[in-house]
Amino acid sequence: MKKFKKEILIGIIFVSLYFIIGIFTLDDYGFTWDDPQEFSYAEANFKYIISKDKAVLSKIAYYTYSPSNVGNLIGFFSKKIFYDWIKIMSLDSAYHLAGIIFGSLTLLFIFFFCLKEFGLKTAIISSLSFALFPRIFGHIHNNVKDVTVMFAFTFTLISFYYLYKTKEKKWFYISAFSLGFAFNTKLLTIFLIPIIISWFILVHYLNSEFNDKNKLRKYDFVKATLIFLITLY
Repeated sequence: MKKFKKEILIGIIFVSLYFIIGIFTLDDYGFTWDDPQEFSYAEANFKYIISKDKAVLSKIAYYTYSPSNVGNLIGFFSKKIFYDWIKIMSLDSAYHLAGIIFGSLTLLFIFFFCLKEFGLKTAIISSLSFALFPRIFGHIHNNVKDVTVMFAFTFTLISFYYLYKTKEKKWFYISAFSLGFAFNTKLLTIFLIPIIISWFILVHYLNSEFNDKNKLRKYDFVKATLIFLITLY
């Protein structure tokens, strides 16, 4: 038990350091050519959510309106807090903080998933491979929408993995939420569906054991569908 607590502490320290380093290096990356459009999309979405006035979409959006994803909206809020209100970060760094948050959460998921399923050695190797991959380290600093997609993919795949493994209803609902969250990031998350279905078919037929202890019933599917639709909305 003490050994496992030590391993958890290692993961928390590792992810915390990654998050801190990400924050202190934000100013080294600056704007991207997508940023003005993404800023405008996020602001348009926020004002539409508050007012329900579709006119704000055409007035605010840069060029033409395109739905912002969850990452852009969180970037908008962090920009409001740390640039407009507290004034401790530059505009681009405050907005891109969302990328650091989602990148660190993805790293957290990878570490603890690998720790639980494969052990500390695999968790460290997998986490370091992810954290130090140059494109990922660059993207978490200035590509909020794609880092959000990366987080959504990881969150959803792990959720469906534990749904299959445990057959617990809580993972059924978490999977519905994570899938709805994923579809709120970017359209390419549609590729999650063939990935999940293919994996399920292969694993299910290679391993015929199926635990009926927590068998899902019709109302569970109804509730999961509602969770998915509400999250998607």
